[in-house]
Amino acid sequence: MANQTDGEKGKPMVEGLDQGQEVVIADLAQDGTINVPCCEAELTSVDVADVDLLLSFSDGTSVVIPNGALDAISGTSHPVAFFDDKDSNFDSSHSSIDHKSTLADLFKMVGITKTSEAGSLRVVSEKVNAQQTRDEEEATQTQENELVVLDDVSLPAPIAPAKSGTILTGKGPGLGVGVPNEQIVEPSPDPLMPETTPRPSVYKAGQKVVDVSDPTVTLDDIAGDGWINLAESTNDIAITGVVGGSAQAGDTVTLTIGDNVYTVTVFDDSTFSLDLPSSILTNAPELVVGASITTVGAENPGLDAKNYFVDVEAPDALTVTLDNDTGLSSTDTITNDSSVSLSGIELGATQEFSLDGADGSWSVTTPAIAEGYNEFYIRQVDAAGNESPGSLFSFTLDSTDPDITIDGAISTDTGSDNTDRHTYDTTIDLSGTAADGNLEKVEIFDSGTFLGEATVAVDGTWSFTTGVLAEGTHNFTAKAVDLAGNSTTTAALDATIDTTAPTVIITDDEGSIGNIAGGDITYTFTFSEDITDFTANDIDITNGTKGTFSQANASEYTLVVTPDAGFEGDVTVAVNAGVAFDVVDNPNDAALQNVQTVDLKAPTVTSFTNDNLDGVVSDADNVVTYSV
Repeated sequence: MANQTDGEKGKPMVEGLDQGQEVVIADLAQDGTINVPCCEAELTSVDVADVDLLLSFSDGTSVVIPNGALDAISGTSHPVAFFDDKDSNFDSSHSSIDHKSTLADLFKMVGITKTSEAGSLRVVSEKVNAQQTRDEEEATQTQENELVVLDDVSLPAPIAPAKSGTILTGKGPGLGVGVPNEQIVEPSPDPLMPETTPRPSVYKAGQKVVDVSDPTVTLDDIAGDGWINLAESTNDIAITGVVGGSAQAGDTVTLTIGDNVYTVTVFDDSTFSLDLPSSILTNAPELVVGASITTVGAENPGLDAKNYFVDVEAPDALTVTLDNDTGLSSTDTITNDSSVSLSGIELGATQEFSLDGADGSWSVTTPAIAEGYNEFYIRQVDAAGNESPGSLFSFTLDSTDPDITIDGAISTDTGSDNTDRHTYDTTIDLSGTAADGNLEKVEIFDSGTFLGEATVAVDGTWSFTTGVLAEGTHNFTAKAVDLAGNSTTTAALDATIDTTAPTVIITDDEGSIGNIAGGDITYTFTFSEDITDFTANDIDITNGTKGTFSQANASEYTLVVTPDAGFEGDVTVAVNAGVAFDVVDNPNDAALQNVQTVDLKAPTVTSFTNDNLDGVVSDADNVVTYSV
């Protein structure tokens, strides 16, 4: 660039803009676009001059953008367009976006602006060689090594801009009146502008952009999870993501899906979103979305790609069955085992449950199974989010054993004690109660041998009459069984069947012939078992009189009999059948009649014979014969 010299009348002026070098002020269009009449490809440097931006081009042209430095850091977007009406090949040799920029992007390209004496300007650029003194070179080198934060830049208030399309004159850029396409001359008063007193130009150190970071772009998972399912395939799908690095709000992200290319503008929060018909994605030859973004000054663009999958087929409904439908029926869904089996599960699918209908709330949490009736819906959701129809499943869980009792008495109990369960009846009536909401049956057993099922009334009482049973003791149990197969068995109840009639034996205390001197005969009655209701009246006596009757125990009795006076012959004693009863009321069999011969008469001589004719008894030869 130019060396610093003094102008006329001791006023500093910008030299180094060679005589004939064109200095142009950028034009501001009505839509706010700043038009720069040069080719962007020939731009060599961007520098700050006071509050303006100074653009230098390789053909020697310099373009001033008045207030460009202030506007660049104002936070408001200012579009800049480059055009070169001197180059007929310009439009064909540059794409539409290559010759568009913003003040903010240009400001990032600012080189180092060295503070010189008041009213003078020195522009330093890596692409322009300026003749400098040793001191200036050292000062310049020092400033090039410094990194100055733009937020700390203090700029003076803007001055009135020169007219567009003029040759800059005066003591610095942006001052004076220009003469189009002429050499630089001293300023002359502008009749349309009030004359102002020039103020010294103050130039602050700018920032040298050594490196502009690359932009980044990151795509979100397509459709939220990388899968496009049946429901999503009927609606628009948003392609979303976020940018970073040097990318900023207002930048353009290019999206590519197969042969389709779309652009979307970055939002203020650095995100972007573009709604596309789902068919664009589902019919793409390759299931991948590409994204790219470029920024001015960055060496590389930001790139990203997201693969996705398409599954628009819903899985089949699940089939649910009980692992073990316990109880008599294997199809009544009443069980004491709550485990179930699922069939028709699609690989990778997740099972979900609903307790409030097919259109209710679904959850992957397996519902808690309670005692009693249970009902829920179940479905499967594949990896793409497609949902199968909900399957209703219901069953009754009954894991509680039923309650059952057996009565301690039997209705067929005979004998004097109707609670001892002794009977001569060969059929036994049993009864009891059973309690269970799902009671199926009551079974009766005798010492483990199944006898049959009892009749159960609505109120839970049950009754059972056995068939003909053998004589002896029996041990009865009752077993309640519910529909789920749960069962309870009672303790054993014993009952004795006795069908044998008691027998009796009659004995006496005399020998074969009654002692004529004894007088009375004592008879003993011995029964085969304990009996009741036996008295002296139940004994038949002939040729004697009943005396004292006594009971030794329940099976032995005695009776004293006095034979008739002067009787000589047989005294008979008998016990008839059915006069005594055992404990179950079996009547006795008749006793064998007891016959006792009695001789209570003294003998008399009825005849006497002596063979001694002489009547002398003492003769040894005599024989005497007596008849009694």
